[in-house]
Amino acid sequence: MFMFLNYLALGSKQRDLADRYGVHQSTVSRIITTCNFLYTVLGSVRIWIPEEKIRAHLPAEFKDICRHYSHPGLHRAEVPVPFITSSPK
Repeated sequence: MFMFLNYLALGSKQRDLADRYGVHQSTVSRIITTCNFLYTVLGSVRIWIPEEKIRAHLPAEFKDICRHYSHPGLHRAEVPVPFITSSPK
């Protein structure tokens, strides 16, 4: 996994990764191919809970103090002013 993350982050060539990790270049190729396959297969699996379910099971304390608004691609909760602490001086 770490090798694959290096491949993605640094854009390293397979031969360079093989030299760094002391493995054959074909091993690096198989690891990258397997990770790409897993990304393709598992990337289509829905992992987020639907918003309606979250709202239905939200504790009362959060329902009272948080206002939730939606923006395409953005979800966040607004924190009321009394809960924001000031930075130490």
